[in-house]
Amino acid sequence: MQDCNIELGNGSDSDGQFSSCHSVYTPNIVLVVIIVTVVIGLIDVPATYHIWKMDKMDFLVLLSTFIGVIFIFVQDGLAIAIGTSTFRVLQITRSKIVSLGNIPGSDIYRILKQYKDARRVPGFLILAIEARTNFANTK
Repeated sequence: MQDCNIELGNGSDSDGQFSSCHSVYTPNIVLVVIIVTVVIGLIDVPATYHIWKMDKMDFLVLLSTFIGVIFIFVQDGLAIAIGTSTFRVLQITRSKIVSLGNIPGSDIYRILKQYKDARRVPGFLILAIEARTNFANTK
């Protein structure tokens, strides 16, 4: 074990590094209180409430990350955060593809499920993508 005799004056060991002997005698409960105090200061309740009101899925990402980091392990919590965030991005960027039909007597094409008057064009399948195509949802 390291010799914890510290000379008054410079507060360093004989090899020039600061002594870590004080943390040896610090009770674990004091270290836990310090960590909990810091973590509580990091929690932003109004922002969490705002995320809850705006988007429940983003709140689920926030909550799963928080629980993972606090109760499992930091690296595992971050892995959970990356996984749920990736799932969220894939969910948002998934394009909706709909089938179109012709309104009889016109050149207008509408979604078959929304317009009961629209009819399929024999021999053709007309599809529409109801989302802007961007780098995340292209194949």
